[in-house]
Amino acid sequence: MGYDIGYTGKDDLTTDWGPYLDGTVIDELAIACNIKGRDAKGLVQKFTHISVPWELARRQYMEVMQPRYVGITEQALPNFRELSEDSRGALVSLVYNRGASFQIPMERDPSNRYKEMRGIRAAMKGKEFETIPALIRDMKRLWDIRELPGLHSRRDAEALLFEIGLEK
Repeated sequence: MGYDIGYTGKDDLTTDWGPYLDGTVIDELAIACNIKGRDAKGLVQKFTHISVPWELARRQYMEVMQPRYVGITEQALPNFRELSEDSRGALVSLVYNRGASFQIPMERDPSNRYKEMRGIRAAMKGKEFETIPALIRDMKRLWDIRELPGLHSRRDAEALLFEIGLEK
C-alpha cells in the first residue's frame, strides 16, 4: 500500500483522503502534489510530523485504491475476468506500481522500458496466460537489485501469485 502525492493533484488528494484524514493534514500534504524527484526529496522533512495509522491506510486502500486499480487493470487488459482472483491480483499489483502502461508503442519507448508490459497485453489478448509470469520476472532488468531490491522481490511475488492462480 502506498499513495504517491507526486502523481496527484489537490482535488484528487482531497477526494481520496478526505474521508480519512483531517482537512488541515490534507492541506499540508497538498503542497507536495505533482512534485516529483529531487524537488520532492526537499519536501520530505516538512511532513515528518504526519503519521497515518496502519489501519486507516489499509481501510483507505481497500475502499478507494484497490477498487480503482482493479477497474483500471480490467479496462487495460482483455480477458482479465477469465483469470483466477490470484492471477488478477498479481496484475492489479503490477498496475498499481507501474501504471496501466500496456499500450505504450515501441516508437514512444526508445529505452524499451515497457516491453514486458506490451508482452503481457499481447499474452492476455491471445489467452497465453502461462507466459505472463516470465514477463513479470523479466521486468527486473529495469532496476538495479542493489538499489531497489524491493522491486525485484515484488516482481517475483507477483509472478508467483500469478502462477498459483493458473493452478486453480
